[in-house]
Amino acid sequence: MTLKARLLSTLFISFGLMAILLTLISHWVILSDFDQLEVKTMRAHMERLDRAMDKSLQKIDQTAQAWSQWRAAANFVTDRNDKQVFASLLNKQTMQTLHLNLLMLRDASGDILFERYYDYTERKWIEPISGTRGHLFHLAREGSPEVKKGIYALPKGPLLVSARTISSAGEPVGTLVMGRIFSQQEAKSMASLTNLDIAAYDLKHPPLPRDVSSALYHLSLKSPRHIKATDNGQLHGYMLVKDLFDFPAILFKVSLERSIHAQGIRAVAMLMAFFVAVFALFAFANRFVFLRYLIRPFRLLRADLDKIEDLSDLSRRVSIPQEPEFQAASRAINRTLASLEANRKELTEAHERYSAVVNQSSEAIYMYDARTKKVLFGNPAMANLLGYRSEELLQCTVYDLVEASKTDIDATIQNILFGTPFVGERSYRTKSGHLVPMEITASLVHYQGRRVVSVVGRDISERKKSEERIRYLAYHDQLTGLPNRTLFLDRLEQSLKEARRNRDKLGLFFLDLNDFKHINDCHGHKVGDRLLLQVAERLQSSLREMDTVARLGGDEFVVIVKGGASRHNCRKVARKLIQSIDTPFLVEEIDQEVRIGLSIGISIFLDDAATLEELIQHADTAMYAAKRNPSSSWEFFAASSAPGTCQTSNAPVESGENQ
Repeated sequence: MTLKARLLSTLFISFGLMAILLTLISHWVILSDFDQLEVKTMRAHMERLDRAMDKSLQKIDQTAQAWSQWRAAANFVTDRNDKQVFASLLNKQTMQTLHLNLLMLRDASGDILFERYYDYTERKWIEPISGTRGHLFHLAREGSPEVKKGIYALPKGPLLVSARTISSAGEPVGTLVMGRIFSQQEAKSMASLTNLDIAAYDLKHPPLPRDVSSALYHLSLKSPRHIKATDNGQLHGYMLVKDLFDFPAILFKVSLERSIHAQGIRAVAMLMAFFVAVFALFAFANRFVFLRYLIRPFRLLRADLDKIEDLSDLSRRVSIPQEPEFQAASRAINRTLASLEANRKELTEAHERYSAVVNQSSEAIYMYDARTKKVLFGNPAMANLLGYRSEELLQCTVYDLVEASKTDIDATIQNILFGTPFVGERSYRTKSGHLVPMEITASLVHYQGRRVVSVVGRDISERKKSEERIRYLAYHDQLTGLPNRTLFLDRLEQSLKEARRNRDKLGLFFLDLNDFKHINDCHGHKVGDRLLLQVAERLQSSLREMDTVARLGGDEFVVIVKGGASRHNCRKVARKLIQSIDTPFLVEEIDQEVRIGLSIGISIFLDDAATLEELIQHADTAMYAAKRNPSSSWEFFAASSAPGTCQTSNAPVESGENQ
């Protein structure tokens, strides 16, 4: 979007929002006043309806008052012989004229002396209205007020009733009761009288319309009126009328077209149209101001900046416009361009220095995204070490390069992100699948707006080989490659633990070569070393994989026989070892065969010794006993007659010679 479009859009949006805000405020204020006026009008209508209802009751009461004061009424109650005179006046015409459905005379005790029921709409006498005799009894009983008027809820419908006391000589002698059923005809008459749209509902005879039932939730005897607006453009007022017992009897519904509300809406619409017209005129007038004093300088500035961007030439500067407001901004832009030019030169030089150092470094350096784990950079040393081309390395992730589980790698990255650099060893996988051990330092850096892990490492393959060679020499004989004394003692200790755990026997053989010193002195150490190598090979080939042969030094060897090392099995092993050594050795350096013998001392764990020290000492003792025989032989250790001793003088209990 262009600057002109943005400025004009901002102008239109600002004034539009202002117009909408003013319209909404006007809408709320004006419509609120109109709605209050509408509610006030509805309340006035409901007051008129209330007065009309009172007027109907008042008219019945006035008639009852006049008739109760008539002397003929008192004579009728006190002297029933005068009944025909009073009754002759209560004809159809009288009931029709008075619009009465009920006229009743009761004596002071409440007994009915006379009653008439009439339907003035049908113009005929009718049967007694259900419930009138029982419900109206308390109006005539002794102690009742002289005047009582109101509504009775009868099965046939609400009854507008008035009861007046009949007196004779100042003493109450009876009661005159007049009433009229409040029918729909009565409601229509009241609507015509008040010029209102009225509907009346008998609350004792459901069902009621849905809106009337809903209005009942908002009505009570303390709050008998409720006004509600509907979606169809009408305003409804609900008025609750109670009976003589203060129970709800009739609910009136007054309906009113919302013409006042419609006038308010039209007023708001006119006000909105006025705001829109004023805004349009103001925006049209200000458009020229914006184009002349804002858009033109911005266009010139934009043209200069576009040219600088197209040429990528930070040495160029923008022109200074005539408008004072834009001169300071243009000068600030030129200062910024000069600063950017200097920074760009410094960054270029720094990048060249950095690239030269990183690309020529013998250390393997690479970076990967901490979120995507994708390699972002790798120097030539890293690519050459793993066998990748530079572009191929950028297609890899750290999971492709590091020989570790994904969980382990993610945990390491998480620690780096929390500020703990990783320093240690990792194995890296080359393109061909081989593993290269590396010593690395990984830390968090920010690169191109992203969190990046920078890794610097070096190949430690040679160091690993040297360490492995040192570890090997620490536990193996340098000449023969057999376990040395250190490794022998460790394996013997582990074998003893296993034998104790399994309650098994273990055989320890001490071996000494006969005549080796003579051959070594006559032919030299080189021939002696060659002979020792062949001896080591023959001893190893004569044993099982689970057994161990080690060189203690010189011409002394030891053998550990595991798993069921009984005397019988140890004899078999001894014979096999002696047979392997008795075969002549061909030494290439002197081009002749050499014969040597083998003396073996045997000690058995659980039979001869209970500890490692005893086992070694007893085997050594037995070996020196075997050395007394000039030919190849073996000897088992024999305990002395004194318990707990083991001396070289102990006589072996069993010996053998190679036959």
